[in-house]
Amino acid sequence: MVVFKHRRILVVDDVEDNLFLLQFFLKTKGYDVDTACDGDLLAL
Repeated sequence: MVVFKHRRILVVDDVEDNLFLLQFFLKTKGYDVDTACDGDLLAL
């Protein structure tokens, strides 16, 4: 079984309130959270 010590997640949504809520919830669960407001930025 693989155990990850460092959990990191990327949340992408064009609604800023959704980003805030998901980031808050995931941080309370122990994740490091990166956010992006536009999927087109990820293509770079």
